Amino acid sequence: MASVLHGGRYLVVYTATLGATPTIGTNPVFTCDAQIKTQVDYNATESHKIDVEHIRDNSGLQSFIDTYVDVTQTSDIETITFEDGSKSSGTPSGNALLLIVKGGLSGAARKIYTAIVKIDPTSGSWTQEGNKYSRPKLAFNSVEPGGVVTVPTTYYTGIATTPGQITFGLGSVKFGRIHYA
Repeated sequence: MASVLHGGRYLVVYTATLGATPTIGTNPVFTCDAQIKTQVDYNATESHKIDVEHIRDNSGLQSFIDTYVDVTQTSDIETITFEDGSKSSGTPSGNALLLIVKGGLSGAARKIYTAIVKIDPTSGSWTQEGNKYSRPKLAFNSVEPGGVVTVPTTYYTGIATTPGQITFGLGSVKFGRIHYA
C-alpha cells in the first residue's frame, strides 16, 4: 500500500473560458515552484477551495494577481430543483483559469490536481516576520466549467510520471479532478 509523501512543489496556471465548450490557453500565464504548503478543501456545494502558501514574492506574482483576480465571484450558477425532482441550471460563461497542482509521489505515480478556477480576492495577502521570507497567499475557488474540459497530455509533461490526457467537467468531477500519473 503506497501513501503520498511530500508535495510536488510546482503549480501551473493557464487561461480558460467557461461555457458549453470550455477552452484552455496553450501557454502558462503563471508558474510557481516555491510552495511551502498547498491545501485543497472540498465544501458542501462540491466546489473546491485551494490555498497555496509559498515564498515567491515578486512583481510577476503581483502582476498575475492584478490581472486575473476575480473580484465579483459571480461564476456560481444556481441549480434549480423543480417540484418533480428534475434539475436545471444555467451555463457558466466568462473567463477563468486552468490550475494544475503537482502533488507528491504514491509509489511511482504522481498525485495531480486539475481544476477550472477563479483567483480569490484574498490572494496576495502575506505574512512577514523577522528572519523569514514573506509568504504571500494564492487562493483559488473552483468553478463549474459548463461543459467537458479536455486537458491534453502535453500539459502534464514534466509534472506527471506518465503524462496522459484527462477530462472533467460533468457529473461527480465537474469542479476538478485528482488523478495519479
